[in-house]
Amino acid sequence: IPTEASFTNVLAKLPVFIFAFTCHENMFPCATDMKDRTQKKLDIVAVSAELTGFIIFLPAVIFPYLTFGFHVQPNYLQNIDFQNNIPVQIGYVALSIGVLCSYALQVVPIVRS
Repeated sequence: IPTEASFTNVLAKLPVFIFAFTCHENMFPCATDMKDRTQKKLDIVAVSAELTGFIIFLPAVIFPYLTFGFHVQPNYLQNIDFQNNIPVQIGYVALSIGVLCSYALQVVPIVRS
């Protein structure tokens, strides 16, 4: 185990794990609900979903570099003063709630399939 592997570091990587490895089961309910299901239509849905995610997350990649330059931290929220900044503290709480809620959003499609 790497020396920097702590509980909080592992917990901080949880959103990446959830997004990268558990979103694929949402395709099954989409495919089931489609009328006249074909491989081409399924491909269009998959590419559209990936493209939508890319467009939504692209600003989260670009704007920290535009704001902080090459001194940006891997977690761009660490670039902002946490102690004296109420909006950043609210952002941390909202991110935590989002991570907790995302688990249920990933499990429900598995149960229904």
